[in-house]
Amino acid sequence: MKEVDAITKVYDYLLWLIPKLEKFPRSQKFLLADRMGNLGAERGLA
Repeated sequence: MKEVDAITKVYDYLLWLIPKLEKFPRSQKFLLADRMGNLGAERGLA
């Protein structure tokens, strides 16, 4: 049961994070959004 809760929380977090990253300015989007997205995914999987 705990695994399902963790997966749901990670999914919800990524749904919240991705639109935020898409709002970055084009000149900064790749570097910052990529790093933050990777960090978010790593924290979600840890």
